[in-house]
Amino acid sequence: MKDPTLEDRIVSLVSEDPDFRELSVSTDVYCPFDALGAVRAELRHSNFLADILSPAKPHGFGDHFARAFVDLALSLTGDGEARLDLHLAEMSRIDVRREWRSIDLLLHLPMSQRDIVVVIEIKVDAAEGGDQLERYEAVAASAFPGANLKHIFLTPDGREASRESWASLCFASLVDTLESAPHNTSGDPVARNMLAAYCRMIRRHHM
Repeated sequence: MKDPTLEDRIVSLVSEDPDFRELSVSTDVYCPFDALGAVRAELRHSNFLADILSPAKPHGFGDHFARAFVDLALSLTGDGEARLDLHLAEMSRIDVRREWRSIDLLLHLPMSQRDIVVVIEIKVDAAEGGDQLERYEAVAASAFPGANLKHIFLTPDGREASRESWASLCFASLVDTLESAPHNTSGDPVARNMLAAYCRMIRRHHM
């Protein structure tokens, strides 16, 4: 009997292995973000993230994602002291702003000692626009004097920003944070499905 060629083995693996069959099914699931053209649209990303990060929205996740993301921002910037303070923060007071003063996302968390402000710039395909990041720094510093300012540059591959004051964050780390937040027993069913679809879309197109 003729030994199977490498091609034969690959065909057999793809057609018979249950893990490959499961992968084939999972990548063929309908994704509303694909349908809405949100894969590479930065505004669509900021819209969804602003909603899911806001405890006041009716998604049912409460403040889980807001707390997880602020903690991630503090971790990326090496601010261990603020991370400790975050455990005592009243997250229901967080203000999530989208496209405020042209900033993609801004999170303002009032604190007893020093407010935390996270400025987020999202870039999928587009490059930075001139002095864009510097302007956003100045806008936030002027609007929130004395605040603990954190600047996050969110991209598919975690590329570095042109300014050292901006911490890089890749989409993979964002998805890990969203998936690891303790939301297993909470959340509206529709919101849970949308969150799962968003994470699948990120993994399929940006990782």
